[in-house]
Amino acid sequence: MRKLTVLIAMVAICWTSGVKAQMPGGVPVTVSGVKQMINGQCFYIHIVQRGQTIYSITKAYGLKEYDAVYRKNARLIDIGDTVWLPCRGLDGKQQNDNKVSAQPSSNPLTNMGEVRQSAKHDVAVASRPAKEVEEKNVAPAIPVEPQQPVRTEVATPVATATEPKVEVSESNALISRHLEAHGEIVVSLMMPLYLDQMPSIGTESATYSGSRQPKPFEFVQFYEGMMLALQRLGQQGIRVTLNVVDVPDENPETVEKLFASHNVAQSHLLVALLTRTPFARAAELAKQNHLMIVNPIATRNEILRDNPFVVKCRPSQRSKMITILNTIRATMPSSHLLIILSGSEKDKSQLSMATKLLDERGDIAYSVLNWGNSTNLQATINKYPHTVVLSLYNQSHSRNRIYAGMLLNKLSAYKNNPATLITLDDWTQMFGDIDFNQLQQLTYHTYYEGWCWSDERQQDFISAFRNEYYAMPSMQYAAMGNDIATYFVSGLYEYGSDFWQSPCLQYRQGMVMPMSFIRRDASMGFENQTPHLYRMENFIFVPVR
Repeated sequence: MRKLTVLIAMVAICWTSGVKAQMPGGVPVTVSGVKQMINGQCFYIHIVQRGQTIYSITKAYGLKEYDAVYRKNARLIDIGDTVWLPCRGLDGKQQNDNKVSAQPSSNPLTNMGEVRQSAKHDVAVASRPAKEVEEKNVAPAIPVEPQQPVRTEVATPVATATEPKVEVSESNALISRHLEAHGEIVVSLMMPLYLDQMPSIGTESATYSGSRQPKPFEFVQFYEGMMLALQRLGQQGIRVTLNVVDVPDENPETVEKLFASHNVAQSHLLVALLTRTPFARAAELAKQNHLMIVNPIATRNEILRDNPFVVKCRPSQRSKMITILNTIRATMPSSHLLIILSGSEKDKSQLSMATKLLDERGDIAYSVLNWGNSTNLQATINKYPHTVVLSLYNQSHSRNRIYAGMLLNKLSAYKNNPATLITLDDWTQMFGDIDFNQLQQLTYHTYYEGWCWSDERQQDFISAFRNEYYAMPSMQYAAMGNDIATYFVSGLYEYGSDFWQSPCLQYRQGMVMPMSFIRRDASMGFENQTPHLYRMENFIFVPVR
């Protein structure tokens, strides 16, 4: 009987605790002072605290449960999650049919979106119907009234009707909108935030890539990294307004429409995280309006042709090759370079570029080996005191994997005369079953795109990102967003519009990786010429400085 009494008491306690999580008013809700403008709509940004529910949060903001915007999932809402709440609840009835204007405030980041997004890859989105707001920890939603369509006539206060148009001449062709040093900076960000897809992305049915977040949330990490950098710059007194423009599809006409309706041309800088077709249209519009446009992800130098307003942040294959040759000359000056290729069309252009660079500089001895004659590999290596093997072999993925295993086996067998192996693509990422012992033996060099645990800069960023968003950042998106915001906003703040004459800073405090830019021709845009080569030491990658 005593055991039964204890059991009933425990059940009662658990039941009471469950109810308490749903009860309104148990934990005070402090209204956030941070606002974010997304596609011309204003949202308060609220970070969930222990014991708070959607009901208690929305009540504090003068809204209903179905007004709240947050990432949906089968789990209960977590501490640290972000909830977006339309400003109309506290700011009064929206004027002019959902048109919103952001007024300057004492906090320079309030206008551009100082979002303390401690959610797991959340993003500000427009209100959704009540049927999408069902959660195990939320009180039953009141049936939603039909929502008015989102209007995009107004974004952020980035332009005024009376502002004079900048005249562009040959001497100042790279001046976008005039900016004095230490002035307030306007940055437009065009990218797919997946607003319409957010309800389905946030469910358990979302498609994951290995252990990573769903693909759309990898893109959102770029936004989060950018927000993190802008918060830090704001604390340094740099005033920035961020004009966030969601591009929901890859139609060039959509890009053109949003470019006009969100006053993108009036920015000092446009960051466009877009795929090939929509970016091409955005770059054309940027050129027409003499606006510098930054591409975070493209490796193709074609985007720079006939457009001096494009800035490409991912190093090209040419820059990678130059860095490899510089590294060989600086750290292995007496080595012989052996280039291995498959003879296919895929690696012919790489070989042509490499041999042209080698012939121009003339300070590195090299030879070329077609893998079809791989029996000559040992004889070639034995001919020289030390050999650096640069693999350009490129066929299909399956054939590349077979080749990689065969090459590693052959090179590892030459213990009396070990070679150094260099690849343009990271084999540890391409081939999950690659032999790390063999790579370590060959002092493997490559362009690694993961985190380097011995690099203090990277560790500082990882710590800051995880403290803010409770998630592990990606190098490709989160770190790139942080670095782009830090680099270009710092440059514009320090030099004003003159920054675009020579946008070369190398490194600014808070960046994960340094960058530097060159223009190879007056008609071309700027290219990042600072790729980051790594070598394997003690089974981890360390940067080659």
